[in-house]
Amino acid sequence: MGRENINQESIKRINKLKKLVLFYISVRTIITAFYDVYPIPGFRATELIGAIFPIILLVYYFERHPPLSRSQKKIFLLISWALFSSLIVLLNFGVNAYVIFKQFFKLLNGFAVFIAFPLIFRNNRDVNLLINAFLISTIFPALQITAQYLIGADFLGLKAHVSGDITLYSGVYGNHGVFGIISWMGLLSIITKLGVNNKKNRLLYVSLFIFYLLVGFTTFSRTIMVLMLVILFGFILLLVRSKKGGILLLTICLVLLAVISPVAEVAYENIKKRSLSEIEILRGERDIIYGLHGRVGRWDSKLTVFLQEYSIFEQMIGTDLSIGPHGDYFSWLFSYGFIGLLLYLSFIISLLFYVKTRLKRVISVFHKYYGAAVFLGIIIWIIMAISTNPSFMPDFGYFVLGNSTVFLFITRKRYNNNSTVINKKNEIR
Repeated sequence: MGRENINQESIKRINKLKKLVLFYISVRTIITAFYDVYPIPGFRATELIGAIFPIILLVYYFERHPPLSRSQKKIFLLISWALFSSLIVLLNFGVNAYVIFKQFFKLLNGFAVFIAFPLIFRNNRDVNLLINAFLISTIFPALQITAQYLIGADFLGLKAHVSGDITLYSGVYGNHGVFGIISWMGLLSIITKLGVNNKKNRLLYVSLFIFYLLVGFTTFSRTIMVLMLVILFGFILLLVRSKKGGILLLTICLVLLAVISPVAEVAYENIKKRSLSEIEILRGERDIIYGLHGRVGRWDSKLTVFLQEYSIFEQMIGTDLSIGPHGDYFSWLFSYGFIGLLLYLSFIISLLFYVKTRLKRVISVFHKYYGAAVFLGIIIWIIMAISTNPSFMPDFGYFVLGNSTVFLFITRKRYNNNSTVINKKNEIR
């Protein structure tokens, strides 16, 4: 009787934490809108919540203290090194502690979900709830950019940044990057939803897939365009291999309509304008340092400083050199040294390998689609890390790392589980 009471209490606690996590993910894009709100002098609301959330997950994890998987051991080593390196840099260079630990806590969000989510989201039904939460989080920003595009950039006082004769929509956010994130997050979530054998919702999900493609078009981002092509290619390949002829035909028809739509036409023209520097570089009319909006020049100058002005010890352990949100690989090198960069590369590449290996073994249609979305998410991370900093963007961690670790957990002993139908109670049978 005592053991049953303990189990019931444990289940109740997991369910409460699950609801908290799902609620937080669902309203994450609303919370982000309060970036400039300071409930405590010197601390933004987003920073305080971003520090509390991983602590809650870690407290729960260490109370349960389950054995670590291979991938979790790698990320545990990675975060431990990041903390050690941060402390050494703090002592060695006298850097502002707020700056050091602000960056560390951004990193900690991804680490916390990677080790704690398998304790919270433990089956197919939980995955469905998690994906629903991510889809809900895309609604608020998706409505904003749609309104700005169709009605006007200054609709209801929403923000927009004018670069030359190109208007980049940013809604209530600091920049337009949020809309790029919700476009690929929405696309990958829809791929997972299509893995459920529910014919009634197929047209709805494929239509939403096209909608998120169009949202990506309106960002006028070359990187997002590349990511959407990667996702589209992966999705079509998945449909071909799983012999989903009806969905494949519907998807191709709607995609063709999307790529010849006025929205896409405007996107192509604006992306061409934003690529003039790269076109001139390819023609030999401009130096390569101006490539990628000046990122190549910034990388070159910072790398020169790193190699010439810091000792071998500092290069190995970490420095106070910062490159800003302009490249994950360089950020890891400068902040956590060569050792940190190698640990980071080892983790993300091995994670890709683990997911790919597991994806080949699963039989369940639902797991195949979910695994494909997770695999594409890691590919997106690797590509985005060239020009931005997914490691230090909690939303990347929540979706990519959170879903990766859940996928590896729920498929560990279920290669022959072909449960793909969701009933009215939202339970996968």
